[in-house]
Amino acid sequence: YISSQIIAGALASKFGSKLMLIMGMFVGSLMTLLVPVTARWNYKALIAARVLTGISHVNLFQFC
Repeated sequence: YISSQIIAGALASKFGSKLMLIMGMFVGSLMTLLVPVTARWNYKALIAARVLTGISHVNLFQFC
């Protein structure tokens, strides 16, 4: 968790916190929308979608 905060801070310094917030929300929303599709397709894809959702949302607290 701490390492993701450091990486997000560095990316926010480079690209801006507004863009990082928008991208985090977009990726998290997209992965959440894909959960039913991936659940029908393959359980490994479902796990990957949920992991990507978590990774994209872990940094949102930092930008609020």
